[in-house]
Amino acid sequence: MIGGSFAGVELAGLDREPAQLAFAQRHLAALGLDVELRQGDAAALPWPDASFDHVFIMWLLEHLSEPHGVLREALRVLAPGCDLVVIETDYTTFRTFPESEDFAYLARAQHDLFALRGNPIVGRQLGTALTTCGFQRVRCAPWGFHFFQGDDADTLRAHAEYVAGFLEPQIAQMVDCLGRERELLEHGLAFLRGLIDKPEAALTQTVYRASARRPE
Repeated sequence: MIGGSFAGVELAGLDREPAQLAFAQRHLAALGLDVELRQGDAAALPWPDASFDHVFIMWLLEHLSEPHGVLREALRVLAPGCDLVVIETDYTTFRTFPESEDFAYLARAQHDLFALRGNPIVGRQLGTALTTCGFQRVRCAPWGFHFFQGDDADTLRAHAEYVAGFLEPQIAQMVDCLGRERELLEHGLAFLRGLIDKPEAALTQTVYRASARRPE
């Protein structure tokens, strides 16, 4: 339950990993939020039909080989006339200036790693996937993020470190599952973290935001 400007709003969340749920519980408690958290499968939600006025999905569908099972479950638990928002990325859109063959090697490895078990370009497919699953009023548009040296340097530094933070733990899998060269991957990571030291540096990324409604 949320107080203040959003008094009366009830929140619920789901994840399959106990560690993720434990972290979320600590984080939410620190914010003073009382949220119902459950462990489970997003393709088999533990709530009855029409339980929610809004569903929000972020950075989930990229981990799945196909999104339709999760989206159909989201449609089921939405009340008629209520909305869903999905945010997903496109792992072909990381670009740096200056360009780097080492970083391109790392970015391609991440794309290929996701492609083994998920979908690294699912953001581009959200509109048609939502329509196929029965949603109406479907909208899907790219969000561009561009950070550059100068007045935006602090944001450039923060975003480069954010991207490096989720790429670095994947390097071992890139080596083991894809046969990529660790040294080149690590050079790509070092280039990314060193962008802030380059006087004309910039970092660009595109994600997609889709919205849709359950029919009345």
